Amino acid sequence: MRTLLGTVLVLLFNLSTLSAQSGDSYSTLYNDAIRQIDQQHYLEARTLLSKAIVQKSDFAEAIFARGTCSLMLKEWDLACADFEKSAALNWKPAHEYIEKYCGKDSYGRKVNKSKK
Repeated sequence: MRTLLGTVLVLLFNLSTLSAQSGDSYSTLYNDAIRQIDQQHYLEARTLLSKAIVQKSDFAEAIFARGTCSLMLKEWDLACADFEKSAALNWKPAHEYIEKYCGKDSYGRKVNKSKK
């Protein structure tokens, strides 16, 4: 799971075209959230990402990152909902996560069923 998070962080940093400028608060929130993810503070990061998404509802990168936070918190349904939203916004990495964690027989669903 940690390797997965490392891959996500690299993807988010490399593919992000955001520049943190004053007055561009959704990008500041996003960048702050990425720092929280790097410190494994997933709940705090998810809160920051949610605030960024309120300001920019089509922010696919933030929606995907929020999904990865939910994934790390083992909140599969929230993660999958965000992966679906980011995929609908053409965020390509989301499709792999949907397949791996959100399908009927996926890892996430199997773990989620075993908790019940």
